Amino acid sequence: AFTHFPSKDGTFERVTSIFQDQAGRIWLGGDIRFGTDKGGLAFYDGKIFANFPQVYDLGMYSVWAATEDSDGNLWFGGRGGKLVRYDGKTFTDFSDALRD
Repeated sequence: AFTHFPSKDGTFERVTSIFQDQAGRIWLGGDIRFGTDKGGLAFYDGKIFANFPQVYDLGMYSVWAATEDSDGNLWFGGRGGKLVRYDGKTFTDFSDALRD
């Protein structure tokens, strides 16, 4: 079954990636729209949406890809070659390491 969640519920107008982690949470990546601050990263645990504005501080305004490694870390890729890891507590930007 499909359920529609309007952007006012915490989702994005332009969802660019969907990923389910090992805990069953659905992660949504959103793309920024010109003239708005929408986009970024959120998850849905079956009850509520939680947004992560911390990714904005790292310059990640659009999330296009997501995966989980064998240690349970979540990795997110986005516009401009952004690569961010989330260990369940902290977001770490690895974008510059890719350019070295």
